[in-house]
Amino acid sequence: MDYYAMTQELATAGTLHHLIQAEVGLSEEILKRCAVQISSALDYMHQKGLVHRDLKPDNVLMDRDCHHIVLGDFGLTQPVGSIVTSMLHIIPYMSPELCDISDEEYLILHPSVDFWAFGILLFVTLTGYFPWRRAFSDDIMYLDYVLWLDNLSYIPPPARWDQFSPAAVTMLRNLVPDQSCRHSVLSVLNYINFPWKTDVNGGNPWEAESPVDCDSDSQPIENFVTQNQEGTTSNHGMEADNLVLIITEEDAMLTLGLEVEIS
Repeated sequence: MDYYAMTQELATAGTLHHLIQAEVGLSEEILKRCAVQISSALDYMHQKGLVHRDLKPDNVLMDRDCHHIVLGDFGLTQPVGSIVTSMLHIIPYMSPELCDISDEEYLILHPSVDFWAFGILLFVTLTGYFPWRRAFSDDIMYLDYVLWLDNLSYIPPPARWDQFSPAAVTMLRNLVPDQSCRHSVLSVLNYINFPWKTDVNGGNPWEAESPVDCDSDSQPIENFVTQNQEGTTSNHGMEADNLVLIITEEDAMLTLGLEVEIS
């Protein structure tokens, strides 16, 4: 049995994770370059019916000048509609619907889990902090965020959210609200020309912010959490373990790929 090995360019700056300064973050200019390319790559994957499932700074590779970004690590990638059961390890980038799967339930995979992870990646890269440990009801930081979303005009933003400009707050709220209202990764492009960070000296600068608009740029999502049924499979004609390296498309700003097996 023969195999093709596919190579990619050297990421001389390492990963995005290595560039983020703890409690400070990364420069807005570099992050915006990253955001444009990451959103393009994720959108390309979603158009091909794939969900990355493991988006985080550790899986974003950079060249020395931080101009060319490569999305890597496709070990958890699965086709849209695959069945996901309860997760053994919960990390801050996981969406609430992934954190909330019980042993008796499963989730029908949707690209919205990548939308959420992308929003958390932007938050972490810009601030050097995680917004919470996990998006679950036992995390006080996450509960503060949910309460704030429901009462924007009445309570101040949670810790570290006051570092963001009104445009950035709207952008992030569109990426990480309730699953049924979550906007696609390309919605970030609407905010590239606005500043993302600001100095806030008291008060609530977002008093006029409207609630998240579920009719604009969002993708309707059915209830994808279902009672687990014994013997259910989710291969959909493709094994996720084969998603390990790189294929290049002219219309994708990042490189994506598959390992190709030749018999």
